[in-house]
Amino acid sequence: MPLDHGIINIPGRTSGINAELDRYKAQQKKDKRAAEKAASTQHRADQAAAKALIAGWDDDQCVRYAARMTGIRSLTPTQARTKLNRVAHWTPKSILMPVS
Repeated sequence: MPLDHGIINIPGRTSGINAELDRYKAQQKKDKRAAEKAASTQHRADQAAAKALIAGWDDDQCVRYAARMTGIRSLTPTQARTKLNRVAHWTPKSILMPVS
């Protein structure tokens, strides 16, 4: 279909484009915020589960697990538990998933 220059010059043809863009951007912002909030809630739940799991381990388990995760073999039980709690805070999924 050839371009009809009469259609291009219709007054008010693009008068609502800014409002449409504003609505679209607001919806995108709302969706992003909802996704971030859900991810944050899941992260906090994972943190609590990982820290509860570590709290149930004895000193030998903590030392073995921390040695496998970090490669440092000469950790005291206190150092290992501290290291694992830090890992559980920042990356709780690495505690909840088994180490291979």
